[in-house]
Amino acid sequence: ACQGGGSIRFDEDSKVIVWNVGKLSTQESKAEGTLIYATDPKDGTPKIPSEEKSTAQLAFVIKGWAISGVRLDSCDVTSVNYTTYKASRYTTTAGKIEYRIA
Repeated sequence: ACQGGGSIRFDEDSKVIVWNVGKLSTQESKAEGTLIYATDPKDGTPKIPSEEKSTAQLAFVIKGWAISGVRLDSCDVTSVNYTTYKASRYTTTAGKIEYRIA
């Protein structure tokens, strides 16, 4: 279960966990999670090799948030014959991050 309106789903075919954390209310918002590996019920040993257990890949998109804190102050559009809509949208995207835990 997720607090704050998010959701967690495990795709059995691709072995991927999809975690939607919901709406982040402020720049200082954070998300935390814990991953517990399946174990053998007889002796409690992990069902996956330790070298696989110590690697996690993470990819994410946060719409409406600039991780750098850089904000657009103004935007001037010239040489057009229509009324422009001056606005900007922020998105933070991580291509692919791999964490290796020793």
